[in-house]
Amino acid sequence: MKEEGRSGGGSRRSRKKKKKKKKKKKKKKKKKKKKKKKKKRRRRKTRRRRKKEEGRGVYTGDNSWCPTEPIIYSYNP
Repeated sequence: MKEEGRSGGGSRRSRKKKKKKKKKKKKKKKKKKKKKKKKKRRRRKTRRRRKKEEGRGVYTGDNSWCPTEPIIYSYNP
C-alpha cells in the first residue's frame, strides 16, 4: 500500500513517524470574585431598653410598665 505524496520504498516500520502537532489549550478566563457585602449590626434591643429606663414609666416590680400618672377614667364629663 503506497501512501499519497510519498516516493520511494521501505518498510512501514523503518519509516520515521511524523510527530503530531499538539493543539494549544485555550486559557480559561478567571472569574472575578464578587465582594461580599458587610452586614450592618442591629442595635435595636439596647435602644428599647434605654427608652424604658428614661423615665417614661415607673417600674412596679411585676414586669409591667405603668405610666407615671395614673389615668382616671370617668364617665361623667
